Amino acid sequence: MLPFYLFTLFGEYRKLICSEYVHGFVREVMLVLVYVYDSLSSIFSLLPAIVQAQNRPLPGSCSFESSTCGYTSDPDFTSWTLNKDGYCISMDPGQEYQNRQEKRPEGEERSEGEGRGVLLSPAMEQEDWSCLRLMYQLSVSGSLQVQLRREGESFDWTLWNTQTASDSWLISSIDLQDTTEPYRIVFEAIKGSSIRSDIAIDNIVFESGPCPDIEVKMTHSPGNATDIE
Repeated sequence: MLPFYLFTLFGEYRKLICSEYVHGFVREVMLVLVYVYDSLSSIFSLLPAIVQAQNRPLPGSCSFESSTCGYTSDPDFTSWTLNKDGYCISMDPGQEYQNRQEKRPEGEERSEGEGRGVLLSPAMEQEDWSCLRLMYQLSVSGSLQVQLRREGESFDWTLWNTQTASDSWLISSIDLQDTTEPYRIVFEAIKGSSIRSDIAIDNIVFESGPCPDIEVKMTHSPGNATDIE
């Protein structure tokens, strides 16, 4: 109700300025106040649009509900595939790999690339500081690492890693510094020795500005948790 009363008040105020009783220096001061009021009104009217623009996900964000949004698997390693019911993307070793795991003699090591998956983001370029939010789950055992791969460089920069297994979905926030060079975000997952080990990503969101200093743990999957083992 306050904006309405202010609008009514300044409506009467404008009438007073135009009256024959106000002139000279007093009128000049009143005109300045009207100008300030109009300027502030314009700024406040733009605030919702500004806030909405700041909260809008940046390119590279993906919910994995119906597509991979340009994210691709490195063909030299285990593939990442969408969950059959949507909601997440996970490493899919395939039946052949699981058969080898079950028949593997105890103590025998896996070959290079086996049980390891590398997911590559589309090429991106963020000139301002941004925040990467990642919702993930490591079942039983394994590790997940997030790296930055700049165009033209032969090595990746490690941004974050974890070996924390959980039955719940976890969220990590990673600050990304501004850069004028194109880059890709690399998600490298390595399964544990158990055949029940699985690694899944439910949501990737890029937002403007640095990450707030908070940690979040979800007690249930936003999708169908029974499909993630």
